[in-house]
Amino acid sequence: MLNTRSKYCLTAALSLSVMSFSSLATPVVCGPGPHWIDECPAGVAVNPFAMKVQVRIPCDVSAPTIVLRGPVVIQREAGVPGVPAAPGAPGDPDHFIATDTIFLKMSGQGVTLRAGRLQGLQPSLGEIHEVASDPEWGDFYVDMFYEVDIHQLGTLQAKDACRVVGLVDRIPPPTYQTMQPAEFACSNLTELPLYSGDEEVGCLITEGLD
Repeated sequence: MLNTRSKYCLTAALSLSVMSFSSLATPVVCGPGPHWIDECPAGVAVNPFAMKVQVRIPCDVSAPTIVLRGPVVIQREAGVPGVPAAPGAPGDPDHFIATDTIFLKMSGQGVTLRAGRLQGLQPSLGEIHEVASDPEWGDFYVDMFYEVDIHQLGTLQAKDACRVVGLVDRIPPPTYQTMQPAEFACSNLTELPLYSGDEEVGCLITEGLD
């Protein structure tokens, strides 16, 4: 849990991100290599990000695909190494890192997409687990809870989580370092319902970028 001082520090960092994404590109701090998850320290990374979305109001109408760009801030706990089996103890083969996407704010063409508890939204939590058959890779998921601001329409909420999954061999992934757009589509829902209060008014479609 971040204390008040930490929140102020992150707010200052996020203000800088508006001026220059490139200055916030975080160097590799974990991996690549076998069992890199075990040695990964706790930390907070601020990275530029890009994705493309469609916002359909209502869901059954067509909408243009727009590109959103902005910072994403991911807090992670220290990597937990697997525990070898021992006489009388089965051990635990899992190597993992717990993550919390504490801030995401991306904008483009009159649409702003937000997530993260630093913006008063439901926590977007995830984990990275070492792939048993290849310890140089981590299989990750994160459950994102989005809110969407639309010009002249207002703020809409996604009550369901958008589960994002993928593979990484380091933190942060190369996509963040090179500022190339990344695939960040929901794996569990093709269309993420958007609500105004209790009324479903549209849907969000998240896609990767070509």
